[in-house]
Amino acid sequence: MTATAGKERKGARNGSIELLRFLTAVGVAGVHFTQAYRPGTGRFECITVMMEFFFMLTGFFMMKSILAETPERPGLPACDAVLYSFRKGKALFLPYIVAVLLCFVVRQATSAEFTWAKCFGELFHFKWEYLMLHLAGFTPDPKFGVDYLMGPGWFLSAMLIALVPAYYLAKKHRENYAGVIAPLSAMGIYFYIMQNYGTLDVGNQLAGVAMLGTLRAFAGISVGAFCCQIAGWVKRSGLKERSRAWDIANVLSWGAVALLPVLDYKWFPRPDVLFWVLPLGFLILSADLGRGVVSNAIARRSGKGVATLGKLSMYLYLFHAPLMLAWRAVVPPVHLWINGIAYIAVSVLLGAGMMVLHGRLTARKAARERATGV
Repeated sequence: MTATAGKERKGARNGSIELLRFLTAVGVAGVHFTQAYRPGTGRFECITVMMEFFFMLTGFFMMKSILAETPERPGLPACDAVLYSFRKGKALFLPYIVAVLLCFVVRQATSAEFTWAKCFGELFHFKWEYLMLHLAGFTPDPKFGVDYLMGPGWFLSAMLIALVPAYYLAKKHRENYAGVIAPLSAMGIYFYIMQNYGTLDVGNQLAGVAMLGTLRAFAGISVGAFCCQIAGWVKRSGLKERSRAWDIANVLSWGAVALLPVLDYKWFPRPDVLFWVLPLGFLILSADLGRGVVSNAIARRSGKGVATLGKLSMYLYLFHAPLMLAWRAVVPPVHLWINGIAYIAVSVLLGAGMMVLHGRLTARKAARERATGV
């Protein structure tokens, strides 16, 4: 295989994942829209399991980078797990904090009981959210609109906190973590949540502290690390590149994901949503190995546009939240589908604008650092 072909294949592997990232962000925005305008209907709420996909990707790439380390490029040691998490948060902090502050501004602008004393009091009240630590246990059972401003922000908070023990274990034990500790801990956490709450879409109360969201994040990261280990096993086993069984499983996995938007919690048992972790993991595995008829078809047709959509997913995820607060205040509740499609379209445009702005600011900062030799 030529170097050019190798690069094309490496890029193609990520095409289906980038598309799925974007579709996941759109789905989550749609769920939040439906919950705001039609609470209790159960519409689209099964899509909430797609949050595991983001956690799993985080764990997969964390483990992949660790296994790829060499003596010349050792990476951060296990004792620097907090620094590893800090660097991940730093890369996303600017768009995150802008989204949080936008939520705060919209909240104050649409409040019927606005006073400057109340405004400054709330500015301090939400302090842990500014630091991405509102799931760290400082506030028992934190509630949206009461203890934190931006509903989707829980994902980043939970991910960054869970990354600390996950990275430490992965660095300290490497293959033992990915092959043994990760799958067992993920099963234990998921089983605990399901048996006690019946759904992954739960609050955050556990033993008097806010930890369920963090445990859910750790479970998802662990599943992603296990997928990375499976990818290594498949590569070492020398299985054939083309496999009819693999293609069938790939088609079924994409079909299962496509089915999520039409499932309804009213008639679909909530615990069964956990099953979707399996096809999501298989799709990550298929993308990394470059196998699966649907994943490969998407990958072959993927270019910079799909990569951009994947990058846009995080901005869409963050900025649909302040838009929702403003939307509810100024847009009349017309037909659900018309309102919802318009909301998603504006969310995508807002996210794209913020992505471009963030990219330009980052490029300018990099240029200044090169010019000054920092």
